[in-house]
Amino acid sequence: MIMGMPRKELIDELEKALSINELSVFIGAGLSKGAGHYDWKGLLEKPALKLNLDVSKEYDLISLAQYYCNQEGRAKINQLIREAFPKTLPVNKNYELLAKLPIDTYWTTNYDQLIENSLIQNKREHLVITRDKDLHLQSKKYDAIIYKMHGDIDDPDNAVLTRDDYERYGITDRTLFKDVLEGHLITNTFMFLGFSFSDPNFNFILGKLKALSNGNTRPHYCFIKKVQEVDFLIEEDGNRFIDIAQFDYEKVKQKLVIEDLKKRYNIETFLMDSYEDITSVLNDIYNRYRKKKIFISGSADRYSPMNEEEAKKLISRLAFSLVGNGYHIVSGYGKGIGSYVIDGVAEYCYSSKNKKISDYLTLMPFPLSSITKASLKETWSKYREEMISSSGVVLTMFGNKKEGDNLLIADGMIEEVDLANKFGLDIITLNFTGGAAKEIGNQEEFSVIKIEEFIDVETNVKEIIEIIDKLNKRR
Repeated sequence: MIMGMPRKELIDELEKALSINELSVFIGAGLSKGAGHYDWKGLLEKPALKLNLDVSKEYDLISLAQYYCNQEGRAKINQLIREAFPKTLPVNKNYELLAKLPIDTYWTTNYDQLIENSLIQNKREHLVITRDKDLHLQSKKYDAIIYKMHGDIDDPDNAVLTRDDYERYGITDRTLFKDVLEGHLITNTFMFLGFSFSDPNFNFILGKLKALSNGNTRPHYCFIKKVQEVDFLIEEDGNRFIDIAQFDYEKVKQKLVIEDLKKRYNIETFLMDSYEDITSVLNDIYNRYRKKKIFISGSADRYSPMNEEEAKKLISRLAFSLVGNGYHIVSGYGKGIGSYVIDGVAEYCYSSKNKKISDYLTLMPFPLSSITKASLKETWSKYREEMISSSGVVLTMFGNKKEGDNLLIADGMIEEVDLANKFGLDIITLNFTGGAAKEIGNQEEFSVIKIEEFIDVETNVKEIIEIIDKLNKRR
């Protein structure tokens, strides 16, 4: 029986690496194939026919590419790459999720620009490195760096495809590039997606690290589709049957591959029933990450029914406890709320060593001027969507505003909870603070966790933290 890594253990390990900013992703052709691009065999199908060969019978695809280059010239290889990887293909869910996660290092052997496009869609500043000469451009101002081991469709003449290209790799071409990858494999945990471990240059690097470390290498994780009977379905003369002999053979081979990756390179394998499992696992990791971001929705011209001093203490103490328990606060700096959120976060950071407020708090004060009232309202809606879509839990409190002599419900909070429902966030409302928070808690269309009674600041803060911990399955 082929044994892979349990799903929960995989997600736990990847989340752990993500939380300390040590998770890198290595993307192979299999992931881009799911988005509509060619894998290696698909790319070389027509060149093989030109050579009177059948690509389905070929296993040495590097030599096949070299034969085509020998016969047709490098210009034909470049044309093949340009035509096979159009820039117009939309990113799929896997790439969307990878771009949303706080990963700052992406490695790929692919020529396409799917990861770049997904980062752009998520407004993340990125740098693409394809050659040694690009390495000096690395800077902390970028949200992410993409290392393209085999080049890019914009520069096909320097793409790695033929045996000549592979033989130059790390010797006369991309020598520093290779060193950077070795360094990242030592310091980071890698998640391999759509990668078959058939690339000779990559395998050489793995072997080198194994030899230098005496086998004590950092753990990494890969996704491999489980060999299944349906993969060996044959139709002959109108009859359908399973090639059991080939199925049994491939099962044995897959078991040996998994054992080899584990024993020699410390790469654990997660066996997938289908490629949709990649999306499911990435989605689970993203949801776990998102639930650690708490959006505080609230505003207060007055703190009644609470005592003003207790209300302010509640807000600052709650912010202090949230960040102290590893959560990140997102806030639009609501009137009467934002200042005390900042107080709590600042107190935690300045009473601890080496803590930066920006690591625990994202403040997005609402713009107060615009050309027209209508465009200002539209801007606020976009603002709310940006804040809430990146969070996992919404915490509502108070929610009142003064217009003239009247104290009104803060309708913006209702809009925020509507958005929270749309994005599938968990909603906690402090009913005892009154205002929009109480109205939200009492409306049947909202599925919320309600805290009805104010006991004292410490007791209620502890209750809120316990609820959020349970939502994060930490208790």
